Amino acid sequence: MIFGYSTNAFVKFSLSDAVLKIARLGFNGIEIMGDRPHLYPPDYDSGAISALKDLIRECNLTVTNLNSFTLFAVGDT
Repeated sequence: MIFGYSTNAFVKFSLSDAVLKIARLGFNGIEIMGDRPHLYPPDYDSGAISALKDLIRECNLTVTNLNSFTLFAVGDT
């Protein structure tokens, strides 16, 4: 089992900052919020995805899941 933490708890920070904070807290996994202000797919091109994958790898994290429960990017949920 991999214990992860969700970027959803860090909505006042960029996704990169959230990744770094979660790694510094000692977690091995990361749940990524699939919405703004984090990983809203239309905001990310292949270069941004590659950079995110590199950061996650450098932080020795494993993506446990993508959280797509909310969709703040398109209005009130």
